[in-house]
Amino acid sequence: MTAAYSLLQEGLLPREAPNDPDLPLDGKRAQTWAEALPRANQAVTLRMLMEVLEKLSQSILEGGARLAVLEAIRPAVLEIMQTLKQQAQGGTVPLVAAKARAIDQLTYFEMALAEGYRLAVIEHCAPAGSVPFLRGGAVATALVRASYHAAKTFTHAYNIYQSPPSGRWTLLHRLYLFARSVKLQEKAVEDSCEPKPMTVEELYTQASLLALSNPYRFSQKEQEELWRVTADLASHLSVSDSRGGGQVFALPTDSDSGPGFVPEERAQESGSLLWLDLMPLRDLLEIPLSGNASGPVLLRGRGGRSVASTVELLRKLRGGWGTSATRRNQRLPATHQLRAVIGLAGLHFHLSGKHDFEGFLQQAGAKDSQQDRRRATWAQSGIDSGRIPLHLTEVLDQSLGGYRVRWPTEESVRARVGELLGLTDEAVDEQTPWMLACIRWLRYDPDGTVYAGLELLARRTRAVAVKVRDRDSLQAGAPRPQRAVQFMPVRDDSHGSLHLALGSGVEVDDLEAELVRASESRDLEVPEALRETLNHLRVLEVSGEYVIARAEREAA
Repeated sequence: MTAAYSLLQEGLLPREAPNDPDLPLDGKRAQTWAEALPRANQAVTLRMLMEVLEKLSQSILEGGARLAVLEAIRPAVLEIMQTLKQQAQGGTVPLVAAKARAIDQLTYFEMALAEGYRLAVIEHCAPAGSVPFLRGGAVATALVRASYHAAKTFTHAYNIYQSPPSGRWTLLHRLYLFARSVKLQEKAVEDSCEPKPMTVEELYTQASLLALSNPYRFSQKEQEELWRVTADLASHLSVSDSRGGGQVFALPTDSDSGPGFVPEERAQESGSLLWLDLMPLRDLLEIPLSGNASGPVLLRGRGGRSVASTVELLRKLRGGWGTSATRRNQRLPATHQLRAVIGLAGLHFHLSGKHDFEGFLQQAGAKDSQQDRRRATWAQSGIDSGRIPLHLTEVLDQSLGGYRVRWPTEESVRARVGELLGLTDEAVDEQTPWMLACIRWLRYDPDGTVYAGLELLARRTRAVAVKVRDRDSLQAGAPRPQRAVQFMPVRDDSHGSLHLALGSGVEVDDLEAELVRASESRDLEVPEALRETLNHLRVLEVSGEYVIARAEREAA
């Protein structure tokens, strides 16, 4: 028995000869069974598919029979998985119960298929781990299917910002190692799920590339495109036994982990390792992503393959391929704590001396007309101070550019990538100074602990209101107020411009606005006008549900 085959069999649950007369044990019976599923009743179909996959996993079958059965029922499983995926989309994490249940069921089916096809490989190649004569195509199909579903379990975890399920990296490593041992890692297999044939090599490389790009930095919408783009990019890469040169990352094949999501987690050079060199992708992206390029891009790669995406997404993807040594700012270990308030509304509440937006406008002498209140209720609704939690935040390390933090389970943090938040290291009262930060990546562990990477945007902030003179407000006769935070960027190259963080519900690009401030004690030291006209309000970044904008200053 080969070492790779022995590893592939590790952890198998006990199986026995099937004794259920209704269990489809060959491809023809499985096809008939799948066609008879009551697809109009999702709950019954879901239960029947779960039951048959569970029974198959407990039964001893000949390899060819298991593969035929799985191929016959897989389309029905994929159909129900697509429905579950639609049900699970959207929402702040942690998910509400219905969405969480849909994700759990989706992950179950993905794992059940991965394990089922793994069994098909094991049974096909029994007892010694060699591929039977004229069975190479069948074994390759089972290997690709198993690798595909194992890799897809990662994407479901990433989509809700959770760590991958236990054992998934181990399975993917062992599938790849066995495929290499029987020289089937580069054999392409067609699949209706994907637009092009797949190989075990490309799926393994894609999963590793996706992890190295830190998928927790991407929005749920971006992650949909991320799977497709990394599939195209993976075809330009290969895995090596030796370290070599270039930009290489270690793949720890003897552990239940990938190459690491952030530089601090990158695999150390110990244990059983394979190597992935990303230099071919660096070279491929260098010219298309240079300068001020933006918008759609089509990359021409080797073998006539092309990669269609956007400059913005590819830049963000490439931004994850770093190590601790290549960081722009040196990171220092930390053990202190900060207090955090998540969301622009909560930060504005604390900056304004714990006034809701209506109270802030009154304090600033800018109370709106009844007509404007009806139009802009969403922008100035009151806030219940009891519903704005302050989260105790553990800082793991820090740099001039931000923090890597952890929120313990008991903090019950609900957040999204791109969320703005306020940070302070002082006791919170009406005079507390707040820093402004943005969540750049986010990960939930199974125990409820939350890890996040925070980019520090500003150390000085102030609550303001902005009346944007957009098309809707001009037609209504009066500009509408919007909650905003004025800030001074940590890297201030604005030459006197003013920076704002505000909600994305108003179109602000290249418009005029009126800035409204309430008087504060700091104005005695550094006077600021309570009214100010802003010219050419321009969007610098759209971050989730927020807009970072800059405007030219003009005294009112």
